[in-house]
Amino acid sequence: MEARTIDTTDFTKTASYKDYEDTDLLTSILNCIFENFYNATGLANAVLDLKGNILSAVGWQDICTKFHRVHPLTAARCVRSDTVLANKLIEREKYAIYTCENGMTDAATPIIIDGEHVANVFLGQFFFEPPDRSFFQRQAELLGFDQVQYMKALNKCQIYPKEYIYRFLDFLSELTNII
Repeated sequence: MEARTIDTTDFTKTASYKDYEDTDLLTSILNCIFENFYNATGLANAVLDLKGNILSAVGWQDICTKFHRVHPLTAARCVRSDTVLANKLIEREKYAIYTCENGMTDAATPIIIDGEHVANVFLGQFFFEPPDRSFFQRQAELLGFDQVQYMKALNKCQIYPKEYIYRFLDFLSELTNII
């Protein structure tokens, strides 16, 4: 994939978050950064404002977009997971990691501009160790998912050592502090 670049000549370090509220510049910068982050790491990511609006989303896993986020029961689990992560960030945690009720792991770090928590960066979905396939097979059967397609989607999910995720989160935390 070719790296995407944007013209940031209008961007100044002295600008505040309020300066971006009526422009697409911040969203363009975030999209560029996180598309390139995904291309470099293969790690799905999204940036959501505090109202839950998606500002950027790259590489989301099929197991979530085609199964978990569309079935009423598993979608409710996703919302609870997002809420757990967001609440940890409201408490001024540097980042949070959570394994959801659907069996996937996600992580998040806040974006703070001029001391104001304005959005969150979410990483995932991924695993720290090979997933318990029997858990996912039972879940597919219980929820009426096409088991073959569901397991194919599961097989696409990546496994990352915890240290890598911590490094990615440290990097993103520092990066978002300079945006």
